[in-house]
Amino acid sequence: MTRHRRVAFAAAGLALAAGVAAVGVAAAGEPYRETYPRAQIDPARGVEGDVGFSDTIGYWRTPQALARHAGWVGDAQQQWKLNWKFMDLDRIDLHPGHFAVDAGEARFNALAARDRRFATCLGEGTADLAGLAAAYPKHDAALGRVVTVEDRIEHCAASVLGERIA
Repeated sequence: MTRHRRVAFAAAGLALAAGVAAVGVAAAGEPYRETYPRAQIDPARGVEGDVGFSDTIGYWRTPQALARHAGWVGDAQQQWKLNWKFMDLDRIDLHPGHFAVDAGEARFNALAARDRRFATCLGEGTADLAGLAAAYPKHDAALGRVVTVEDRIEHCAASVLGERIA
């Protein structure tokens, strides 16, 4: 190999290395990112914002539509279209808190039926209990301490009915 060819070969190698290095620096300066177009969803539209986005609203908009497509649960190809609405427990007929409210109401009615003074004790002089729980916890001057709703119920059951409840 002649000296001239060696120099040309070395120069070509240096040029190639410089080009690769320049691309590497440019690539290293900017991280790799996958980008997707921003979804044009208007939160003010509520669930109607799904129209034109995933277009799955027809499958879960109403309880009837959800019931029609309930067979899709567990089918990986179809379940995503339900938008997980089949798992929502915020529907008024399914919320587990209603069981506690119903049980409490039944217990109150049974205790108040034994002696109407029980309701008056809970209402602190009135039988109207609407909104009363929102005022608790609070200081009770007669008891000389801070009481919770539970404390008030236990106190009234003991003082009016002579019954210890827990």
